[in-house]
Formats: sequence, structure tokens, C-alpha cells
Amino acid sequence: MPAAVIAAPLTAMMSDPTSQDYQTAVNAVNAAANVHDAVVRSGVLGPHPDVVTETRAVLSALPPTIDQAIMVALKSAMARSLPVRVTWIEDAKIAVRIWEQSQDGGDVLDIVFMSPHGSTF
Repeated sequence: MPAAVIAAPLTAMMSDPTSQDYQTAVNAVNAAANVHDAVVRSGVLGPHPDVVTETRAVLSALPPTIDQAIMVALKSAMARSLPVRVTWIEDAKIAVRIWEQSQDGGDVLDIVFMSPHGSTF
């Protein structure tokens, strides 16, 4: 799934709470009304039209409950300066798993996002 290409840059952006990239992510999330808006504001979509189109299709199709759950988890983690890891898996349905765990003497937020390929929307 081309949209999965953004998971690595999102994780890199949100892995170090002391970095400028993390602050960019915080600003994007705090200014956004939804996950689609936050991802666009973060600047991680890059120059690949197929990735942009499919990512936007998937994120625009998020059910409101899933969208809100991701936004609340991100805002909570960022308010506490926790690193965030994002994984995106192709699946037949849109779903999300979110958890915190201890790692290397601190906590980290994991978000595993599952969705169909963006071309199906």
C-alpha cells in the first residue's frame, strides 16, 4: 500500500520529543480538526502523487470514532512529550490499535492503523 510509505516518516518525525520535527508534528496535530488535516499539515506526504492521492483517500474515509481516537491519543502523548510510533497495515477494514508501553526507561505510544488500499475508495 503506497500510503504505508508515510508511516516511517511519521514515526521518524515523532520519535524524539526534543526535536524540531516533533514540535512540527505537535503544531500540526494541535491545529488540525482530524487525522487527514494533521498529516497534511505535518508535511510528510512528500512529492509522490500516488502516495498523496491514496493516503488522502484513506484518511478522508476514516470513521469519526477512529479519527477521534487517533487524535485524542496523539494529543495526550504529545502533551506528555512521549515518542510516537506509527505502523500502517493493509487490511480489508479500517481499524486502529493504540497502546502505550514502557521502553528504554520511558513510555512510547504505538498506533497501528489498518485499512484497505487507497485505490479502493
